[in-house]
Amino acid sequence: MTLLPDRPMYAQGTDSDEISLILAGIDTLKSDSDKVKRLLGFAGKKYRYHKDSRQLLDKAGEIAERSGNEKSLINYWYSMGNFFYFGSNPDSSNYYLEKALSVESVHNWPFLYSQILATQSGLQAINGQVSLALQTKLDAKEILVNLDTLKLSESDKIRRRGQISILDNSIGALYHSLKDFDQAIRYYTESYELLMELNDHSSAAVVMGNIGEMYMKQENLDQALEYLNASLELKENVGVPIRSIASTLFNIGRVHMRMGKWDTAMEEFNQALDVFEQERHQEGLIEAYIERGLLFLKLNQPDKARQDCEIGLNLAKDRAHVANKSKACECLYLVHRQNGDAHTALEYYEEHIQLRDSLFNSENIKQLAQLEMNYEFDREREIQRLESEVKLREHQRVTWLLIGGILFSLIISGLLFNMFRLHKRSNRILSEKNEQVSKALGEKEILLKEIHHRVKNNLQVISSLLSLQSRQLESPQARDAIQSGRNRVRSMALIHQKLYQDEDLVGVDLEEYIDNLTDSLVKSYQSSTVNVEVNTDIDPIKMDVDTIIPIGLILNELISNSFKYAFDADKGGTLEIVLKKQPGAIHLKVSDNGRGLPDHFAIESTKSLGYRLIKAFTDKLRATLTVGHSPAGTVVSISIPDPKNVI
Repeated sequence: MTLLPDRPMYAQGTDSDEISLILAGIDTLKSDSDKVKRLLGFAGKKYRYHKDSRQLLDKAGEIAERSGNEKSLINYWYSMGNFFYFGSNPDSSNYYLEKALSVESVHNWPFLYSQILATQSGLQAINGQVSLALQTKLDAKEILVNLDTLKLSESDKIRRRGQISILDNSIGALYHSLKDFDQAIRYYTESYELLMELNDHSSAAVVMGNIGEMYMKQENLDQALEYLNASLELKENVGVPIRSIASTLFNIGRVHMRMGKWDTAMEEFNQALDVFEQERHQEGLIEAYIERGLLFLKLNQPDKARQDCEIGLNLAKDRAHVANKSKACECLYLVHRQNGDAHTALEYYEEHIQLRDSLFNSENIKQLAQLEMNYEFDREREIQRLESEVKLREHQRVTWLLIGGILFSLIISGLLFNMFRLHKRSNRILSEKNEQVSKALGEKEILLKEIHHRVKNNLQVISSLLSLQSRQLESPQARDAIQSGRNRVRSMALIHQKLYQDEDLVGVDLEEYIDNLTDSLVKSYQSSTVNVEVNTDIDPIKMDVDTIIPIGLILNELISNSFKYAFDADKGGTLEIVLKKQPGAIHLKVSDNGRGLPDHFAIESTKSLGYRLIKAFTDKLRATLTVGHSPAGTVVSISIPDPKNVI
């Protein structure tokens, strides 16, 4: 139950009369920047970005835009980003944060710059981009770490350490979500030490509890108990909210339960549950009831175990907690098995397996997305590093030329000789640096090939796992769903295979890729589809990985649909794929002469996963999608505008 203090709740309410007084009195201030600062301070610190504080934000924006002061504008956009972030409107939040980051001068105000990145990281985490969120948070910390502290006032030094402590705790939480518990402990510890230096004992107590939970996740129970007990003692001494104390008590109970100290664990679970009931803390109640139910089972009290797990299951259903529902169903399966009720036990067991598998599949999808994001991030970082090196070398070259100019003005008599020597030396250095750049670029190419190779291998592992899982399934529908998933994974693996095999790494040849993809799908469906002739007409086009992945997945769905649904097994038919490059657009057409789509078919309302994926990827490409259907077959046309990534 790790606490993440990044995202406070809205305030319960505001005094509209008080806000009116603030707005009326703001004109008494002479400086526009002071007016903006005061308004934003009220909106954020006093009212915690409650919806009514929008009046203050709008007034601040009006003044900032009128004055043209860049810092005021950036502060206003940052505050609007927070307003929509805390109001659960991520799109609007990201819009204002990006506006703030687009102004070059934001780098001149490191505290503000770091805060903007921290909020942006929160948005990325909400969207499931955990690795990207982590890197953004690390970048936010780096800005503060690299500050020249000698130039800071004492108040700014304290402010710097306070912001770093918050970032360290958030970074620890992100590593926790990635199950990298060692790194989570490292950053939680750094946060705790800073907070103790700042005498912020209440926050330090929370972070210490987070460290204890990480040790519990690692099954290092003695260390976990040491930190959790210390956290509990500190929380009780500094007077943190009672639900925070109850959360620590609950975690201590979980550790004692794992140690086999069941009576002690029961006392701690009971205390925590009493507080969670008083506070109506739903998250705490769900976990505590399920854990106590499992403990009752260990104490051979199946009736009490059943009662607690049923309560936990019902609460979890209301909150859509898949992991907790699975755990509760497993507990109820064990209870009913112990009581000899085989029928009910089987029902709960099947529900537990279903929930567990859905959670497993969800995690697999997240890991796949994570893999792609990691690859993109590594690529961008390497490119940035190389660009920085080139700029530095150019700067060094310019510096030498300036030195030569100074020497020219001071020592005219030795100009020619010094210029000659300098010229020779500069050429030698430039030659060496160019050689280093070429070597670095070669290393970058090797790195990119290795990344593509690893991504391809990982995708093939996932495909193999899906194949193994399908063999255990008896349902034809389930096996078909697994096969569709394998085909999608293969379409992406094929892209990365082409990229690491390509000499220049600039992109993937569409004609070769589509031919290979089609051959793969024909082999996949050859047992169920007879005599399907595939004709292709593809212009010589190369595309980068960001553009070709959605196109590949669209083609996979369209070709698969034709193989599965368009043709009668005894008749066969023809499938045609045409892709043409035209001024301002690329046109893709996939058609067959099969049985066609139903008259009432509409892609906007279809429940077909394949067509929903086609629609989603088409939207990602900003493309126009047209689906034609008749007794003569099906024609799907896609026009991709302004294909900037075409090579």
